[in-house]
Amino acid sequence: MGTEKELPNVDLVVTPAKDAGLWEQIMEKCVRTEGWVFAPSDYSTWLDAFEEFYYYFALDKETKKAVGSLCFGRYDALSGKPEESLWAVGMYYVDPEYRGKGLGAFLFDKMMAKIGDDNAVLNGVLKMAPRYSATYGFDKILSEGDPHPYYQVDCKKLVVPARDEDVVTKDYREVSADEVDAWDRAEIMPGYDRSKYLRLLITSPEALTMVAYRDEKIVGLLCVRETGKKLSAGPFYADDMAVARTLVHDLLKRKEGWMDFTSFGGTTPSCCQMAKELFEELNNGEPCGHGFVYLQFTKELVHAAYEKTLAITDCAMSYV
Repeated sequence: MGTEKELPNVDLVVTPAKDAGLWEQIMEKCVRTEGWVFAPSDYSTWLDAFEEFYYYFALDKETKKAVGSLCFGRYDALSGKPEESLWAVGMYYVDPEYRGKGLGAFLFDKMMAKIGDDNAVLNGVLKMAPRYSATYGFDKILSEGDPHPYYQVDCKKLVVPARDEDVVTKDYREVSADEVDAWDRAEIMPGYDRSKYLRLLITSPEALTMVAYRDEKIVGLLCVRETGKKLSAGPFYADDMAVARTLVHDLLKRKEGWMDFTSFGGTTPSCCQMAKELFEELNNGEPCGHGFVYLQFTKELVHAAYEKTLAITDCAMSYV
């Protein structure tokens, strides 16, 4: 722990132990003041999943309470070339009482100095996206130019879709994890191996994950996690609407007490028209989405299966 002279009232703790209690403090604040959705196990997942991962916690010097945070982890390229690595940046948060005092800039500048010239990506909330672009160079966005919408459906009003009998679904724990990893590298996130991250997240204590097959070939995957009182979809991939509907149908049939949660939702690339169609079907034909974040890169855009991503993995350490 060290005190930075630029911020005399704040201590900085870098990547503390899982049981330090700081993640829980920040998560609670993010949910309460911003409405963000995260799970208690997320910090542990990120810490174990990435070979290189940092989490900056800013603590009030007197109260020792967490008042700001920022984390970033590196995806190594399958090519083995260091220059093709990608840093995911997330959990950039400052307590409302501490905003306007330079704490956010201090955390972000420190992170950018660590990343250097490597490519980086973040999901920027609408009010912050222009600053990320102009000040920090996160100025590469997807060609459609629209923010990722967040879709949310009231669980008590959710219309369960009909399933397609040609699609078979299985619990992730009943299938070959290696097969799912290979599919993810080939079809969803080419160029990078995130198998450790994916396995840890979709088998976390809060998660239920289904894999879809057609003719014995993987054609989709849906993970739903309990994030407080909400059910959060992500990752959610489907080759077509029949697969998407079947995954939702079968997962909800397996999810005990799903109607007791307040909502079912997810954040999706705006180019995925299936997401809009599906979530509005779940919402009895009514609109249920709003612009939420921009996907922003520094050096170059990274290709992924955005068009069949009905919900990205999470908004902190993932872009698809």
